[in-house]
Amino acid sequence: MLKHIYSVLCERISTDENTHLVSYLSCVEGLTTTKLPVRLQNLAFGSRWHKYGESEEILKFRLSLVSTTGEEKVLIESEELTVRSDNHRINIALEGLLFEQAGIYTFRLRKQENGKWVVVHEIPLKVELKSSDMKKELIKHKSVKIPQSSN
Repeated sequence: MLKHIYSVLCERISTDENTHLVSYLSCVEGLTTTKLPVRLQNLAFGSRWHKYGESEEILKFRLSLVSTTGEEKVLIESEELTVRSDNHRINIALEGLLFEQAGIYTFRLRKQENGKWVVVHEIPLKVELKSSDMKKELIKHKSVKIPQSSN
């Protein structure tokens, strides 16, 4: 049996050549921008899987991004991978992803089981729009009415 252990979003993933230890650098929980749309150049998705038992396992996975409107876009779908070792990692560079509006996006990881796609993990990513112009910020939130000038 092959089980998903964890997944993480980060800026970079580094694997030591000698020890094979993995470092997830600058984990990402959200982003703040002053303009939209925004394109992220440095984003990576890493996951760890564990195989129980001696027999080989087949892993087919799909990573998708669910937008703030609920639209789901497949970012990558793997071929069938043969997993022989107890620990298996999947590291994916997601360079150039475009985020068009503020809100919560969800990275959804699925694996294929018995011909069906099963969700094994989801990671939310909050995209926030910040403005340096206080008037625009107040109008956006409609929390304070700004008086109009009488010039």
